Formats: sequence, structure tokens, C-alpha cells
Amino acid sequence: IATLAERLSKAGWETAAFVSGFPLARSLGFGRGFGRYDDSLPDGPSGRKERRAKATAAAASAWIGETRGPFFAWVHFYDPHAPYEPPPAFAQSGPRGAYDGEVSYVDYQVGRLLAAAKARGKMLDVVVDIDPGIRRTGVASPEAALALTQRIAAACCDTAVF
Repeated sequence: IATLAERLSKAGWETAAFVSGFPLARSLGFGRGFGRYDDSLPDGPSGRKERRAKATAAAASAWIGETRGPFFAWVHFYDPHAPYEPPPAFAQSGPRGAYDGEVSYVDYQVGRLLAAAKARGKMLDVVVDIDPGIRRTGVASPEAALALTQRIAAACCDTAVF
């Protein structure tokens, strides 16, 4: 079965992926069809490497700025996963404070990515896919997860696809 990236590449689109967590390393087969698959993961112990959202957004923004025709970019952020260690400016108090701080940090970085693309004259269609973590959010069904995803996308994006 052809991947979306393979189909788009075959149709002449530029394709790239920018991932932030070890579960999506190229060595696991996720790079199929992408002209560029950036899985630079500098931080963390061996086998659990990751990259902070700021670096992932910067890499994706630079690539998007270089595109000349239709393009597909998969930008993946891994920050809201244990251990929860948001940058100090995003730290929050309370029992969910560290998790909420990381979600806020990623939200800020997504905003920077969208703003950078818009400044370069690139309008982005955005697909939001989240695994909200039932214990942290109370989201216990696919329908509730979709509703949460739609609220997030409506708040930040010109176009959303689900």
C-alpha cells in the first residue's frame, strides 16, 4: 500500500517530515516516500532520543520557506510526553502543571511555524492529530478526541482536515 507521501511525491509534490520523538525514527520505516525525513534527535538517553518543539518547528519552517511548488510537510511534536519538563517560561503549577506547560509550549511553537509560513507567503492546510491521554484530559472516546482536535484546529488554523 502506497503512503500519502509516496503518492504525493509521485504526483510531483515536495515532501518532508520533521519528527521529534524516537518512536518515529527513520530506522522504523516511517520515512517511506518523503524526499526529506528529518529525524535529528539530539536529546535524551540512547533509545529514547527526542528533539524539542522549537528545533523541530525551526527545521520545518526553513524547509517550507525553500519549497517552490505544492508541498506536504509532516511536522510531529513529542514534547507532551513523560518526563514532563516544559521550558521555564511555560511552567505551570498544580497537579497537571508540567504536562499543561508542555502542551502550551508546543502550541506556541505551532503558532510560530504557522506565522513563519504565512510571512513567506505560504498558506498551510493543517491536519491536527492528537493522543490526548485519557488520564490527563478526561477524553475517553474517539468522538471526544475528534471534538478536542477540532477545537484546537479552529483556534489556530485557516483550514483543517480531519
